[in-house]
Amino acid sequence: MEETPELVQNPELEAVKSSVVVASSTFYKNWYPGELKSLTDIDKLRGDLAIEALGKTATNGYRVIDVDGGSSPDFLQALNSTGAEVINQQEPGYSASRRQGNALAAEKNPKAIFSVEPEKPSLMDSIPALAEPILEGNADIVFASRNQAAFDTYPPVQAEFEQKSNKLANDILREHGLLPQDSPDLDWWMGARMIRNDPEVLGLFQEKYDFRKFNSAIDNTINLELWPNSLYIPVIAALAKGLKVVSVPVNYVHPEIQTKSETGVQAFGRKREIQFKGIIIAMIEEVRRIELESGKSSKPSRLVK
Repeated sequence: MEETPELVQNPELEAVKSSVVVASSTFYKNWYPGELKSLTDIDKLRGDLAIEALGKTATNGYRVIDVDGGSSPDFLQALNSTGAEVINQQEPGYSASRRQGNALAAEKNPKAIFSVEPEKPSLMDSIPALAEPILEGNADIVFASRNQAAFDTYPPVQAEFEQKSNKLANDILREHGLLPQDSPDLDWWMGARMIRNDPEVLGLFQEKYDFRKFNSAIDNTINLELWPNSLYIPVIAALAKGLKVVSVPVNYVHPEIQTKSETGVQAFGRKREIQFKGIIIAMIEEVRRIELESGKSSKPSRLVK
């Protein structure tokens, strides 16, 4: 009878696991246990993906913190059973949940915090690659970068909007001197950021940005607390400070069931339009704020009409 071989641990991978805390947020009030009954049960569909992604990450030995904004008791029980640490959200709002998760993760003294949307199981396999530039002292913020093969797994409307938005955002930042002309594009619309756990860097993600000092009408146009304050504006502020923001290619595959549920649905197309408008405006306003506070002449981007 053959002996079962001993499990061989990878010291480098174990070092990554001890150096990174995963911070995420959830809100699936209509999640239910068992099989998915309909593709229109969005909370169930996305909640299942979150449990898969965060659960396998916790099972693989990473510390996982999830800030939950009011999911069903069944969801909370299911996620807790995976080993993820689930905390009740204190302040309402998407960006507020990300700030709370970042703060709780920082208390565990990791070298890096992976702030990520929870519905991306395949992205979790790239944590070591995304953490490497920070752990080696070569980056302050790391973006996951998708290739065309990854975008081909998305609903066509979403892929088109995100690629168009990425190009416009990078072009605007290059036009205003915040992104080097020869640097790789940043995949802004991938909702994940690997952040160095340092007060100077993490503090940018914990700030609640407000442009009313420069533009009193901004609150009537976009909700800064929805996406901009947690994912976009902090990175522009980091670039302005000369912090190192790098991009790492990942082999991401969008969940097939999510693509199936959203393809051809008009409401999701409208959601992408709202995201595009609000986020791009917020990014432009942050560039304007930086230039005005530095004494530079701030002019509207010629790329935006």
